[in-house]
Amino acid sequence: MTTAYLDIETNWDRQITVIGIHQEGRGTVQLVRPDITREGLLSALAGVERIVTDGGATFDLPCIHRCL
Repeated sequence: MTTAYLDIETNWDRQITVIGIHQEGRGTVQLVRPDITREGLLSALAGVERIVTDGGATFDLPCIHRCL
């Protein structure tokens, strides 16, 4: 199973400033504002079957959903 470890950083307005994604064997990708796009995120997660975050269901994933 292909796993990606994902973390985001936001500013005080809860706008995403950085999305970091690490996959074993593929390395780490950082999307940095203003170059954070839905297409870029989907490309970085291509082939991923599981996403692991720290508190993602309560912050990271809802924030990504809202912003992208």
